[in-house]
Amino acid sequence: MLPTVCAAWCVRWASIQGALIKDMRADSTSRGSRILASVMSKNMRLVNSVARVGSSVIRRYGRPHRAASNTLDRPDAIYVQTCPSKTLGAGRDGMSLDEVVLSLAQRAGLRLTVIDSDAYCCGQPYASKGFHDAAHETSSALINHLVSITSGSAIPVIIDTSTCAAALVGEATQHGLHIIDQVGFAELVMKGLTITSRVNRVVVHPGCGVEKLRSTETFMNVVRSCSKEVVVPPSAGCCGMGGDRGVMYPELVESALRSEKNEIPTGVDLGVSCNVLCEGALTRQTGIPYMSLLHLVEQATRH
Repeated sequence: MLPTVCAAWCVRWASIQGALIKDMRADSTSRGSRILASVMSKNMRLVNSVARVGSSVIRRYGRPHRAASNTLDRPDAIYVQTCPSKTLGAGRDGMSLDEVVLSLAQRAGLRLTVIDSDAYCCGQPYASKGFHDAAHETSSALINHLVSITSGSAIPVIIDTSTCAAALVGEATQHGLHIIDQVGFAELVMKGLTITSRVNRVVVHPGCGVEKLRSTETFMNVVRSCSKEVVVPPSAGCCGMGGDRGVMYPELVESALRSEKNEIPTGVDLGVSCNVLCEGALTRQTGIPYMSLLHLVEQATRH
């Protein structure tokens, strides 16, 4: 059983510390760096294009893959492909995350509008470095665009990375938007799908975003539906990636996952999380292939 209370307090304490660090970083930013961040926040299409050519990171964390945008008159949900998934989200041995989202929606009978997400971002990359104004500009641009599409309706907005969803949900809710992450989307599509095969043994790492969204219990229920046995490492909390921090300082990931790695028994088939960066870090540190929650649902419901 997942130590929900401990995990939740761990994430909340980390959030408090994170907010303090962000404020300290904001105090140390120069006027020039703030101007540059503001310019970048207004030109996210260029930023995302440049990010996809980062070959050294891509070789370690995945390959770029971008969902084709489309607009429907009366969709059942709106899909926003996040920066991590479109920059690093191509499947190594199968479907990319956006392909999984579209496949699950189609098989569950849901019509999706896919926005041109290259021009948008949740703002978290700027917030984490102390550029609060740039973060607000970026998140507000996305939220305003979503408000214009939804026209005030409570249509679900799918954000395919849980940490990005957690960064948006507060402001988005104030504007009447209904944000869901992988967990919420999995719960939605499984109402119209049938489990046809279950993985024998799965290890889980819900991650910080899932904890912040308070959807850990639903995450676990989805995993249990798709597997015969679920392994929950007692130390499963933050993987240490912290966005790009784990890329620049790999020792953070090694330290954060040291206990969790040793708590995973032999005979585990695969691991499941809700963030492509976390999945890459977990795969490298544990030697177990980690996939997204939606990949697990796709695999379990595939005909």
